[in-house]
Parts: sequence; structure tokens; C-alpha cells
Amino acid sequence: MNYGYLLKPLVMEKAAMIFNGIYLSYAVVDEAFAWAKSAHANLLAVFLSSKQEKGEGYLFPSDLDGIANSVSDTDARIEDEKIIQSNARLLEHQAVAERIALNSVILVDPSEKELSAALNDCTQIFVHDNIQEPGIVTVESIKLDRFLKSTGISLKIIRG
Repeated sequence: MNYGYLLKPLVMEKAAMIFNGIYLSYAVVDEAFAWAKSAHANLLAVFLSSKQEKGEGYLFPSDLDGIANSVSDTDARIEDEKIIQSNARLLEHQAVAERIALNSVILVDPSEKELSAALNDCTQIFVHDNIQEPGIVTVESIKLDRFLKSTGISLKIIRG
């Protein structure tokens, strides 16, 4: 008799959590980790970052003293990168503690093609409902809400 139909495939499902800029949504993390545990699946944390920092806009004369003492754009970019790397390490430590296989990738100013490649074998994507909102080093060159809906991958938008 052939009992092959009783065997589960050895290929595990994989879901992606996508974070845009330095903001790390714990609601997204909690939801994705719970899904990974119940599905016995792997996770991919995708951190999107941009080298293009938004300007501050019009400054008042009273702000000029503060600018003289502020950090340079390069220093600010380095600090932003450190925050994103710290977020990745935080998730990696949590995944180890919860016995979830997790990989992380940081994509700087990715094209849609590069982001698609990173998500290639994912069956689920978790994002916060503010994924498209401008923020510190957020990627704005891709309309993420439109792009994510066009991937054909199941999309879970987390509010809160």
C-alpha cells in the first residue's frame, strides 16, 4: 500500500514581516510570531531603508542655534542604520527564545524587483497599516500598499 499521501511535505511555509524605516511594530511582530508557531513556519524580517532623508522644511531663526550643535547628516544616517540593525537583532533574539527560524534582510532603496526577490518563497506577508506613511529613512520610491497587494502573496495588515 502507498501511504505517501499521509506524509506532510518537508518544505516549510515562510512568512515575511516588512518594516519601513526605523519603526518596529510590535503588533506585527506578535502576530507574525504567533502565526509562525501555529504553522510551524519560518519567518523573514525585511527592513526597508532609504538613504534619502527628508528635509526639515522651513526653519525659524530661533532654530539656527540648535542647528549649530546638531549632528551631521552622515552621523544621523549612521545612527538610523544602528537602530535598524538593533531592531533586527532584537527580533533574532526573540525568535531564538521562541524557537522560530528567522532570517533578516536590510534592503536600502530597493527596487520592486529586489523586494519581490526577497519575498519570493513567502506564503504570507505581515505589515503594519502605516507601512506607506513617511517617516525616518522610509522607502517612498515604491508604493508599498499597491505593490504588496499585487504580489499574489496573502497579505495580513495589522492595525494598532
